[in-house]
Amino acid sequence: MEPILKVRDLHTEIKMDYGTFEAVSGVSFDLGKGETLGLVGESGCGKSLTSLSLTGLLGPKVRVAAGEAWFEGKDILHVSEAEKRELRGGKISMIFQEPMTALNPLFTIGNQMVEMMLPHMKITKKDALKRAVELLSDMGIERPEQIVKSYPFQLSGGMLQRVMIAMSLSCNPRILIADEPTTALDVTIQAQILKLMNELKTKYDTSIILITHNLGVVAQICDRVAVMYFGQIVETAGVKELFENPRHPYTKGLMGCIPKLDEDEELLNTIPGMVPAVTEHIQGCSFAPRCPLCTERCRTAMPELGEIAPGHACRCWQAMEEKA
Repeated sequence: MEPILKVRDLHTEIKMDYGTFEAVSGVSFDLGKGETLGLVGESGCGKSLTSLSLTGLLGPKVRVAAGEAWFEGKDILHVSEAEKRELRGGKISMIFQEPMTALNPLFTIGNQMVEMMLPHMKITKKDALKRAVELLSDMGIERPEQIVKSYPFQLSGGMLQRVMIAMSLSCNPRILIADEPTTALDVTIQAQILKLMNELKTKYDTSIILITHNLGVVAQICDRVAVMYFGQIVETAGVKELFENPRHPYTKGLMGCIPKLDEDEELLNTIPGMVPAVTEHIQGCSFAPRCPLCTERCRTAMPELGEIAPGHACRCWQAMEEKA
């Protein structure tokens, strides 16, 4: 599959009062044309920061320290701010996790959707407003003609999330980055959103980076999965291969946390411990303190992300030894 986006050795740093710390450490992946790539992991693993690095939406104390991201012949990490603004919303669009902070409270929903479309599409304000109403209707929103006249504070959190998704789809982007797009939605609307994203991918050959904690959503919509931990990709494979044959202990732990309807369990499985803070320095494998298979080698040396089978890579000493 021909990649539409090639990310190579991405490093993102956060500057704090007591030092500079790396929050994304050497992330590399390809996104194919018309492909959906799932970025999976606990909160604090660097999934959202990776996407913000690609779109140039980092805060003043956060910067891309190294790496490349090639899209349509350009390294989008090192283009001008004007070129980044042209890319954002037009060719690369993003669904934010917190719509309440992403929308301007002083303007109506319709006004913000129209202003999103005008710079990127050859369209009149009248036609843009009509398209906004159609997109809101596709999101399962009742009375969309009334909603476009409403302000963000007049809508519920779930409604705002659907508005954000509609805005992100309005310009038919080449790449759609969806950061927890169905978090605040009930299962019926969630199914509609996932169906719409699949239809968009098929109709416009749109590629999707889906950031989520929901492995059920991953299984339903993704073609490939990259599992992240402590700012690194620890395993990547096709979705079927990953669910049937997870190799990294962290991936196995995530799979083990999924409730099973055919088993009578009083307590759900968990992964002991927490993701290390970005300020922590870990000499060996970052998952070693929580890993049930940890050895002395794991505590002292960091494994590389290596291929253990065609299309399946893993950052684990044990998985590499089993391959050998």
